Amino acid sequence: MSKIRPKNIIKGFTSDHTEKSKNRLLVCSGCEFRNKLPLKLSNCQVCGCLVDAKSKVEEESCPMNRWKDIKKIEKKGIIVGNLSEDITDISVVDEGVIFTFKDVIKKGGPGKVNLRVINDRAGEAKQFKADELDLTHLKVKVACGCTTTSDSPTELAEGDNFDLTLSYDTERIGAFEKNVRVMSLQEEFYIQIKGEVKN
Repeated sequence: MSKIRPKNIIKGFTSDHTEKSKNRLLVCSGCEFRNKLPLKLSNCQVCGCLVDAKSKVEEESCPMNRWKDIKKIEKKGIIVGNLSEDITDISVVDEGVIFTFKDVIKKGGPGKVNLRVINDRAGEAKQFKADELDLTHLKVKVACGCTTTSDSPTELAEGDNFDLTLSYDTERIGAFEKNVRVMSLQEEFYIQIKGEVKN
């Protein structure tokens, strides 16, 4: 249980937010373990820490390991957080983000990636107009039948998030790179999963 160190409690309350701590809070905003408290505060039901204070301390971590892999597609205003233990690397490119499985997948084994998509188009960059902040007519499209996704919302308001599961058919032997496109009237980006399946 990753409980905040006593020496960092005051540091968390007296420090200002950074871009990194704001991204952490965005991941926490949709977490099932976040518990709302009076005075606009919230704490984590896993470690018991006050979320706002803990997020501002660089060396602190999420007890569910959800702060480790947070990437922002800057030109899209989208943050993607990794919720899977099986991913070794996440890299950002201009149009999307790439998730790589850390181990070779055994044929028929698990080939799922769980992630959180966050709309941060009103972030510090301020590159989007007011009518471009919310994503409407949202849909997720796979490239072929070997990849499936969980259901997604049709709209994603600025500051909101949703969880998405991508599943690859691991009955297919060999290396794979599969793209999933997330499209709306205002923006489009892709999420790629890559890895290798062996007998």
